[in-house]
Amino acid sequence: MTLSCSAYCLAALVGVVATQAESRVPAAPAAELAAELARDGFEKVVRPVHDLLASLEALLLQQAPGSLPCSPPGSLESAGLENAQVGNSPSFRPVLPAPSGDRLQDNSEEAPDFSQFAKVMGWNFTRGLFSPENVGPFVIGSGATMVALPFDDEVSVALAEGKEWVGSSGNVIGSAATLAATAGTLILITPFTENQKFKSFSFTLAQAGILDSALVSVLKLAVPRERPNGENDTSFPSFHASSTTTVATVVQHYYGWKWGIPAYAVAGFVSFSRIESERHYLSDVIFGATVGYISALTAIRGTDRSVAQRRLAVYPIIGNQRRGIAVHLEF
Repeated sequence: MTLSCSAYCLAALVGVVATQAESRVPAAPAAELAAELARDGFEKVVRPVHDLLASLEALLLQQAPGSLPCSPPGSLESAGLENAQVGNSPSFRPVLPAPSGDRLQDNSEEAPDFSQFAKVMGWNFTRGLFSPENVGPFVIGSGATMVALPFDDEVSVALAEGKEWVGSSGNVIGSAATLAATAGTLILITPFTENQKFKSFSFTLAQAGILDSALVSVLKLAVPRERPNGENDTSFPSFHASSTTTVATVVQHYYGWKWGIPAYAVAGFVSFSRIESERHYLSDVIFGATVGYISALTAIRGTDRSVAQRRLAVYPIIGNQRRGIAVHLEF
């Protein structure tokens, strides 16, 4: 749905309130009063931005007024302003045209602008990561990790010395190389498809993967913990559990539980394989999954925020010695 309006329409509403409060005039015929208030309101709203718009006047006046789109039928008429005059010309009602119906495919969302990738990533690492929406998952995941700590050794002994192929498969599926290759391939495909959902999915998955990798790397350095097999002290948290949970969460968000359940099943298998191969403790994989889930949610919000910002635009309008603002809002 597209909502388009000009400052002329807004000025009419402002004029009604301002004039009634100041003059207390008796009621007049609706059409005449609306036209008068529209002219007064237009001047009151536009005057503060006159200096800003004046610099664009030379360029915009080169465009014939008839080349600008007008508001759809009924937009001003329904407000009683069909006979309103601005100066010596009929009311000027330019707005932006509605987007074509085939602009979006397969879903109702608009894909993010890939040129804004770095900007969205910056938001994810700052305001997005420390958003109140992440408090709940963090508290739950941290609590589960604390509960699992006393059972780490017991679980490791019980699952150790299992099938070798389990640990090998999980090691490959959840590796950083696999995640990077998957996200990179999806990004390379996006220019060749018009599927907006796929573009949003690829954008978000790459954002989430980068955020998740950075968080896990910092935690491994900040919380050194020896692996069950004694290989090194980078056991906490599990990157494999984190990366596969990140992917599963993004998949579920864009493609529903039909694909989300298998994706989470793969993440569970990888987490199990890390314990079975004595690379991680139970608490490592639980907190790793928590980090992956939070990373995915943060990236999803970052993508949604980026798209929402593109749906609001303000454009200056100059013509017939009158100036205004066209506001274009999609929702």
